[in-house]
Formats: sequence, structure tokens, C-alpha cells
Amino acid sequence: MKTKTRGNDKFVALKLDISKAYDRMDWEYLKEVMIKMGFNQKWFQWMVMCIESVDYSVLVNGEHVGPVIPEHGLRQGGPLSPYLFIICAEGLSSLIRQAEESETISGTSICRGAPLVSHLLFVDDCFLLFKAEENQAQVMKNILNVYEVASGQAISLPKSEIFYSRNVSDELKKNITTILAVRVVLGTGKYLGMPSMIGRDRTSTFAYIKDRVWHHINSWSSKCLSKAGREVTIKSVLQAIPSYVMSLFQLSSTFITSIDRMINSFWWGHGRTTHRARYFPSKSYLDATVGHNPSFVWRSILSAPFIVRGGARWTIGSGVDIPILYAPWLSHGECIDGNITRSHYVRDIKVQSLMSVHRKSWNFPLIRKVFSDDVADRILNTPLFEQVQHDHLIWKAEKNGCYSVKSAYRLCVEELIDVSHLHRPGNWKDIWRLKVPPKIKHLLWCMCRGCLPTRVRLQDKAMQTDYAVEAIFYLLRNLYVQLNQRFATLCWSLWKHRTLKIWEDVTEISVVVVDRARGLIVDWQEANAPQLNAQSATVQPQWQLPSIGRFKCNVVTAFSEQFQRTGIGICLRDDSGTFVLAKVMHFDYLYPADVGEALGLFHAIQWMQDMQFNNVEFELDSKVTKDAFHSHHSDNTEFGSIMKACMEMFYVHFTNSRVEFARRQANVAAHVLAREAISLASPTIYYVIPSCIESIIINEML
Repeated sequence: MKTKTRGNDKFVALKLDISKAYDRMDWEYLKEVMIKMGFNQKWFQWMVMCIESVDYSVLVNGEHVGPVIPEHGLRQGGPLSPYLFIICAEGLSSLIRQAEESETISGTSICRGAPLVSHLLFVDDCFLLFKAEENQAQVMKNILNVYEVASGQAISLPKSEIFYSRNVSDELKKNITTILAVRVVLGTGKYLGMPSMIGRDRTSTFAYIKDRVWHHINSWSSKCLSKAGREVTIKSVLQAIPSYVMSLFQLSSTFITSIDRMINSFWWGHGRTTHRARYFPSKSYLDATVGHNPSFVWRSILSAPFIVRGGARWTIGSGVDIPILYAPWLSHGECIDGNITRSHYVRDIKVQSLMSVHRKSWNFPLIRKVFSDDVADRILNTPLFEQVQHDHLIWKAEKNGCYSVKSAYRLCVEELIDVSHLHRPGNWKDIWRLKVPPKIKHLLWCMCRGCLPTRVRLQDKAMQTDYAVEAIFYLLRNLYVQLNQRFATLCWSLWKHRTLKIWEDVTEISVVVVDRARGLIVDWQEANAPQLNAQSATVQPQWQLPSIGRFKCNVVTAFSEQFQRTGIGICLRDDSGTFVLAKVMHFDYLYPADVGEALGLFHAIQWMQDMQFNNVEFELDSKVTKDAFHSHHSDNTEFGSIMKACMEMFYVHFTNSRVEFARRQANVAAHVLAREAISLASPTIYYVIPSCIESIIINEML
């Protein structure tokens, strides 16, 4: 709207100010809306009970007066209140949609082909969008009046803000402003905590972030906060303030530097859809360009594709969407470069062309014929999984394949951005691994970085590596854990002794310094001692019989680096411990541990289904796989696809069955079978006890 200077279509954006939105909500209106939306009667009664069972008491001269029983309003801060308010706002949304259907109001779009948007509602933050016409303004005002009367809300139009596209004439602006009785503003302030409009002066636009940081810094005095307290404040409060805005906007380096300076002073001193329609309607975000007349928001978003490319990789389903060249679909997210020999044969060709027609496997002869040996080996060493049905990009820096800011930062620091100038030589991890309180680790770090506030350092202000630093790293690397604890704690106690002498003129003898260090170690060890269950520590886990009338299916996956194979062993026994069936199979890939364990469970469930068994207790020695089976967390990786296939097959074909975890000591038979599977040429089913586990089965029956 800001850049629209020509054309017959003229638009208006109205940001509503709702006075005491939660306190004025009418209960009868809320009930009628919930009934109209078709909520279950029992759920409806629960909600009504939560709303109407509220009462208040007032202290007058130290005495309770009340209870005061309200007749309307929602309690602010309640977990249900935002959702109930959204249900109430559905009434306003329905009125606007009804007006759109009757063509008395029309929304706006950011470009041709983009969806029309007439209103944006998020709890009590409301944006209304319509054409700059007097009749549409009157219709919108009538809708707001109807909503006010029905819901009990009080929309303060004088405090609301309106913004016009630049092709609206001054006379039309005046008429619409008079009809709605609102004030015209250059921008529309904030929406959902972010600036609604970005002008040329971006420093002033985001100045409120610096103001918030400054306010928090000045609200605490360093005299009341220890070093640890300031560390917690910086990590939990100050660094979190700009993170919400930075999730959408790219702040300038100058702006970020100014915030860093304030935080450093505090530490050391004493105080989707619309963007896709406009910028990349027919391609992916990774292939998008800046385009014509881009917004500041889009420029900010487009500054990060190198991070997405560096951390993304494809999971191979059908392969129809994955290009062979330049796409990260090989193992570990590697790509095939376009400069390889015979690259012209596979340019603009998809990965599907390299796969067999009748089953999901690589076409070995074709790959060996087209690619050189090293590229062909990389392709053939990339495993394919039947359970992965669709091609999609995942985030390789997280185990579950979902993007996170923490992993993106780690990826930038370790792989994508050159930060070598920030590194200092030394075994810094030895400091952070010490079994001592955090303040002692921080003191050693300051000593090794040369930033302790001693007179020499304050005069020099330079980072120098001296013999003391080398000596500290040498001792931490070569001493035992207990001696490292004593050394680090004694350093801190000596620094404490020096500080007391300089600033408080307190003189301590050496015995006091040593006793303070020793006491600190004892206190820290007592506070961090693990709570062990003595009884459970002495019990050796053993294989247990299943309940009467049930079967137990033990599953183990084994891995061999020597043969580059993954073996699966499955052993089925009845409620008396008698051997029923066993199966072994292997894959000519050395899968990651979690993927191999998931495949073991999948093939065990599939085999039990084929053999038409039920009432089965599946036991495996991978707690990660068992937890993932019972979890509902999102996982976009191959492991997640296999576990999803396991759950779908299990819940469709099995009743009165379960998947459990058992330690390796209680899963010995299946473990021996899995090791045996690695050396066999083909899958094998045993109808009698194999000799390799015969003694184990007999001993566990006793």
C-alpha cells in the first residue's frame, strides 16, 4: 500500500483499538458463538463452568469484602482466555466474510495472483483492510457497531489508526476519516509486537528495542547482582529482547553493535503465503531473487539463503523433485558438482532417473556407466528407504530434521562463517569440563584470556598469551580429575584472598585459603551428587517371561564397520519361554544407530504381521527407538519416517500388544542372532532353535 501510487484500486488499512477487550466480553454472546460453532455439549459445559465460577474478594481496611461475582469478562492471564477470545472474534470475522460475499466490502492483495485479505485477527490485535470507498467505510463501521452491541466490546475509534495507499486523494481521505472518526497516521505502529511499516529511517523504527534493553539494564544495579546474576540476566533477558524481531527483520550491524556495547557495559561495568505469491510463486525459496521493488522484510529474509543451503539436505522419497546436480541429496547433505565429467548427461535430470523401476534401489549399471568411480561410490553409499514416501528438505544440523536457531548459529560458527580471528589457542574445553562451580570456570577463563582486572592488564588492555596460560592448559590436560578440581578451586580461593586484601584490607593465612577451597569442593560435590537407588543398582537385568497367553518378540540391531553391514536379529518365544521362531537379515549399508534400530523394529512388526501373530510384546534394547515410538514429536528425518511407518502398521494390525525397552543383558538371544546375521548371505528364518542361541534359550527358561 505504501508503494501503490497509481491505479484505480485504492485501499485502506484500519488498526482497531479495543478498550479493555478481555474485561468487557459478554458471556451470553460467547455461549451463543460456541453453540453456533458446534462444540460438544460436555466441552461447552466445562467452558461455561470455568467462565462463570469466578469470584473476587477485596481488602478494605484489612478485612475481606465479598465475594464479588462478575457478570461478564474473561480473566487475563488465564490459559483459556486467549482461545476463548479468538472464538468471540469469530463473530466479527463472520460479519466481514458475509459482507465480502455480498460484495459490499472487498479486501486487498499485495500483487496479482495473491489471495485477497480483508482482516487479520490475533486475539485483540485487529487489522481491517478494504477499498478506499465511502460506502465500504460505512459498511465497515456498521459491522463494528453490530459487533460491539453483540459482544459487549468497546472499540475506541478515536484511538484507532488508519492508513491509506498513496494513490488515495486528500478529499477521499478526509471523507473516510470523518465516517470512521479515526485519526490518520503515517504508519500503523506495531502489529503482534513488530513494526507494521518500515521507512527509510530504520534506526528510529527499531529504536524501541534499544530502549527496552536500556530500561532492563538500568532497572538492576550491579551492586545487587553477582557475576553469575549478570550472566543469567544477559542470557535469559537482554539477549532475548531483539531475538523476536530478528526472526523476521535483518537489523543493521551498527544497530546490533550498539546493543552489544550496552550489554558489554552491563557485564563489565556497574550498570509465508503473501511473500511466496509475490516473490517466488513458481519456485522454491532457495531459488528466489530480490525481484522488483522489494520490501525491507523481503530483503531481510533473502539475506539468509546461504544458511538454509548450508544446513539443508533432501530425504529421498520418489526422487521426482530432486535435481541430480547442485542439490544436497547425498549422504551427510553433500552435492554433486556441475563440473564433473559427463555432467551434460544429467543436467536438468531428477534423482528418480537413477533408481530402479520396480523397487526402491539404485540402478547400479546405469550409475556406474554415467558417473566416475568416486561419484558413483558416493551415490551408491547413499541409502534408500521404502518408508520415506516423499521428497522433502530437512535441517541436517538437528537430529529431528527441524530447524532451530541454536543449530543454525552453531552451523554458521563451525562451517559457514569464518570466525578464526575470534579463536584463541588453547584447550578451552578442558576448562568447561571441570567438575567445579561455574564461578571457578569463569575465573580460569578470564585468567587464560588475559582479561582479569589486574593493574597490569588494565594498563596493557591487550590479549597476550604468556607462560601462565600455557601452564594452566598443561595442568588441566595432564592432571587427574580430583587434582584438577583442587587446582582450579585453589586458584579461585587465591583470587578471593587477593580481592579481600586489596579492597577490604583483610589478611588471611594460608590455612584459611586452603580450607576455603576444600570446603567449596565438598559443598559442590554434595549438591551435585547423583541420587542413586541402591536396590536397582545391584539388580542384574534378565529376560522375563511374557504374561500368560502372550508372546515376546526380542529385537536387536548390530553394526559391523569391518563388513559395512547392519544386521537384525528377531527371536520369538511364548509365555513358557519356549522357542517359537527366529529370523535374521542384514543390509549392505552401515546405517546410523538410530536408523538401524528403527529398521529392526519395523521388520519385526512386519514379520509378526505376516505370520499373523497377536498379543505380542516387542522388546528392543534401544531406548531412543522406544521413546520415539511412543512420542508424538515431529521428526522429518529418515528415522522419523521409519518410526511413523512402524506406528501405522502396529496400530492397524495389532491389538493388546506393546513396544517396550529392555537392556542388552535381557536381550542376549536376539543380540547373538543380530551378530550372526552380519556374516550370512541372505535372510534366514529358523523354525527350530539355532545352535548359536540354544544354550541361552535353555538357561533363560530355568
